[in-house]
Amino acid sequence: MLLTCSLATAAWAQSIPDLTQGRGATFYRFVEPGEPAMVVSIWGDIAVQGRYEVKRGTDLVELLFLAGGPGKSVLSTRETRETLVRVMRKEADRWQIVFEAPLNDILSAERVYPPVQDQDILQLETTVRPKFGWRDALTLITPIVSIGLLIERISRR
Repeated sequence: MLLTCSLATAAWAQSIPDLTQGRGATFYRFVEPGEPAMVVSIWGDIAVQGRYEVKRGTDLVELLFLAGGPGKSVLSTRETRETLVRVMRKEADRWQIVFEAPLNDILSAERVYPPVQDQDILQLETTVRPKFGWRDALTLITPIVSIGLLIERISRR
């Protein structure tokens, strides 16, 4: 019985092509019929981009989990990655950033984020930075030592 209920609930999460915008964006429905709903767009470095219809009151972390979290790319041991989450809202006919924070701060509950509203846009942007390691230090030190030795030899003559 429990399995049937969980399968029936999962059946409400539907993927429907949204051709109304002419872009062919995918529309995901995570709301029961008759439940108060809102539509939110999620774009950027996210596993499953698209427009999401969810129940009112769905928070930012729930939306990120529904969309599969940040994009799935391989992380090397020689790089660090930071994902920035932005919530944009249309105010006075202009899109304004109403919230911006690193994903790690949001997930660790160090940051209080605003409630998501109907027609909001969530954007994830990931920056990858190489870590500075001993190889990088050698790359810098080698020419400096070479120039120092060259100067020392020239000054001896």
